[in-house]
Amino acid sequence: YNLLGLIHMALNEPRLAEENFQKALSLAPGDPEISNNYGWFLCQNGREQRAIGYLMAAAKNPLYATPTKPYTNAGVCSVRLKDDKAAEDYLLTALRLSPTNTQALFWLADIAYRQGRQSEARQWTTDIEKMMEPTAEVIWLVLRIERKLGNREAEARYASQLRRRFPGSPEQRLLTQGQYE
Repeated sequence: YNLLGLIHMALNEPRLAEENFQKALSLAPGDPEISNNYGWFLCQNGREQRAIGYLMAAAKNPLYATPTKPYTNAGVCSVRLKDDKAAEDYLLTALRLSPTNTQALFWLADIAYRQGRQSEARQWTTDIEKMMEPTAEVIWLVLRIERKLGNREAEARYASQLRRRFPGSPEQRLLTQGQYE
């Protein structure tokens, strides 16, 4: 039922996804993987506050092998709730559990950028770039950080990279339209 919930979630069939996640939870109420998946589903469907309860149940289960996932998901839900303080707390916990968690790094960089802490945001994105080939989303964030820092050379380099590697991406369209914020 957990897998069916994930499949229906991927197929954008929220009613069927929810039915299957709830059935899975009724059969295995303490299963942290199901709690994480259902929490993420709730977060994706505008029920972020409710989602955090399921995500924290998963994260705090001592038998859960990957608690970094629900902490990261709770961080993203908190960003959606515009609660940057809670988001940072969750994301920093996720990062302590897994220092190579690039998703947590990205969201920490995003929060720092939005709060005007550009040097900190730059450091988070530098860490991401050391671990993986940056996505369009990461390049777009780095480009805007460099723009805010007044580093036109780096901004132009990232703009070129975005155009070359991700033509037609939403981020490349925002660049073309000059919509940096």
